[in-house]
Amino acid sequence: MYYITVLGCTGSLNSMFGMKKEAIIENFLTQMPTKFTVDNSMPVVMSGVWMEVDTDTGKTTKIESVRLIDEDLNIDSSDDE
Repeated sequence: MYYITVLGCTGSLNSMFGMKKEAIIENFLTQMPTKFTVDNSMPVVMSGVWMEVDTDTGKTTKIESVRLIDEDLNIDSSDDE
């Protein structure tokens, strides 16, 4: 049996969990609460898996790692709703 962690992870390629890495490192080193800020810098990455499943058995017959990196994606952080 296998497992996958952080399936569907998205964000800036040079971030940590989609947040600016400096605050996360400070939090780790000091163990003190730190405000995390979303990192919208380029490039952005989306990671996941592509699976083929046997619909009769429900078992996965093939699995592939997928990683898309986009240098030109326009991220708009404003709420348009």
